[in-house]
Amino acid sequence: MSFNGSSIEITPPQQSPHSIELPTDRSALPPRVLEALDQALDAQDKHTKALAKISTNRPAVEKTGDALTEAWNRLVDTAFAAAENNQQHHREAYTYAARKLERALEDAKAAVHALGTHAHLYDTAANSPARIGIDRKTGAKAVALLRCLQESLDNLPAVPPVDA
Repeated sequence: MSFNGSSIEITPPQQSPHSIELPTDRSALPPRVLEALDQALDAQDKHTKALAKISTNRPAVEKTGDALTEAWNRLVDTAFAAAENNQQHHREAYTYAARKLERALEDAKAAVHALGTHAHLYDTAANSPARIGIDRKTGAKAVALLRCLQESLDNLPAVPPVDA
């Protein structure tokens, strides 16, 4: 599982830098937040270019600085507005994925149990003197490994709640 992304900084005039960690796949961000982020990054680029080109032209630098501050404020407001809906969406997706995992584990336990039963019966049929029933003293490695796998599946911890 990788959560690697990229880090960006937005620095409105007369503020300390604001660092933002972005996912590698930016489409994971809500569309309104992504749009506000792009606007803030564009405003920062324009402000940086204005500082480099016309640092002596104070009104032009102040204009791009004000635009950057406004874009930053819009990004923060949009992100806060979207956060509650986004949180609810991810809570529901987490719950769905947790239930899916629990069903898959139950299916895996049933499959391992069936494998163990058939491996044991196969070993009995192949090696037991009477060749009927279940020989409780099977020496089959497959049965021993499947018992270990069954115990491992039984001892897995429960899926933690999303807000734990």
